[in-house]
Amino acid sequence: MEDTLNLLGHAARQVIGCLAALAQQEVAHVIEQIGLTLFDAPSLKAALDIDWADAGQKQQALQRLCDELDALQDWIGAHFPHERQSPPLAAALRTLQALRAQDLEPDPAGGSRIRQGVAKDRQISIHDPEMRHGRKSSATRFDGYKRHIAHDLDEGVILAAEVLPANTPDTAGLEPLLIAVELQQRQVTALHIDRGYLGDDLIPAYEAYGAAIRCRPWPAPHPAGQFSKREFHLDLAAAQATCPAGQVTPITLGKTASFPAEACQACALRAQCTSRKTGGRTLSIHLQEDLWQRLQMLSTTPEGRAALRERVGVEHGLAYVSQRQGNEARYGGVRKNTYHLRLVCAIQNLERAQALTAQAANDAEPFERLAA
Repeated sequence: MEDTLNLLGHAARQVIGCLAALAQQEVAHVIEQIGLTLFDAPSLKAALDIDWADAGQKQQALQRLCDELDALQDWIGAHFPHERQSPPLAAALRTLQALRAQDLEPDPAGGSRIRQGVAKDRQISIHDPEMRHGRKSSATRFDGYKRHIAHDLDEGVILAAEVLPANTPDTAGLEPLLIAVELQQRQVTALHIDRGYLGDDLIPAYEAYGAAIRCRPWPAPHPAGQFSKREFHLDLAAAQATCPAGQVTPITLGKTASFPAEACQACALRAQCTSRKTGGRTLSIHLQEDLWQRLQMLSTTPEGRAALRERVGVEHGLAYVSQRQGNEARYGGVRKNTYHLRLVCAIQNLERAQALTAQAANDAEPFERLAA
C-alpha cells in the first residue's frame, strides 16, 4: 500500500515500462526522450527531495509531478496513438488515469491538489488493485479484505467461505454463503449472524420461510437519564409512534420520525426525553423495524440470551481459521485469497471430522464390550 504520490509514481513507471517494451528501448532512454526527471530514481519522494513538512514545497512537488504526468500523456499521444488503445499500454494508462481522478482534485488557486477525504472505492495498491480500505469501527481502519464464513453450529464444520474487499458491505457476503449452503442440500433453520448482515433483504425472506434470526440488534443510543427508543410504543400496523407522555406522531420505515415541537415544548417530561433547544424528540425508524423490535426482546429473557450465546461457535470457527491462515492476505486479488481461505477451512473441517470420528468410536466402545 502506498500514499498518493508514490502510488501515482508507481503507476507512471508501469506506463513507461510498457513504452520501453513497445519501443524496444531501455526504460532510462524512454525517460530521457520524454524529458522526465522524477521516474528514474528508486523513490519518487527521493527524486523530489523537499521538506515534506512545508505545505508550500509539498504543493510545488505535487504540481511538478502533475506536469510530468501530463508530459507523459502528451508524448504517448504523439508517438503511440494507436498502441494506447490496446493492452498492455491501455490497461496501464487506465490505472494511472483512475488514480489521478481518485486522489487529486482541482485547486481553486490553480493546478491540482490532493483530494480532501477518501474517494469512494479508492484503489490503494498497484500490486493488488482489488484490495481496499475498510473499517472495523469509526476509529479502527484496516486495509485489504474481509473473511466471511458459514459455520454449522450443530456439527461444528464450515460450510462456506468468501473473501471480499475490505470496503464491501457485510451484506454482500451473505448471499454467496447462503447459496453455497443450499447447494449442499442443507435446510437453514436458524441464522446466528453479526448485525452487519441485518440490512440484507435475504434476512426477512429466510425468516418468512421459518428460519429463526438470532442477532444482537442495532444499537439505539440515547443520552443518560433520557428515554430510550424502547420506551416509545411503535405501532407498525398503524404507522405511528406514541411517546411516554402519550403524544402520537406518524412514522415511515427507513425515515426519522419527529414529534411536534409545540407538544414537546409544553411537555412535563421534556427534560427526560430530549435536550434539543428547538424542535421535538426524534426517532430513527429502521427499514426492518419489526425485526429490530423482536431482536431487542431477545436479550431481555434468559432463553433469548442463551440463543444469542450460541453464536460463540461461529466466533470460535473464525478464530481457528485466523490462527491457521493468519491475518495478512497472502495473495493478490479476491479469487486467490478466496481459494486460500477455502483451503484453510477444508483443513479445519478435516480436523473436525477426525474429532467427531474419535468421539463416535469412544461412545460406541462400551456397547461393543457389552456385546462381546
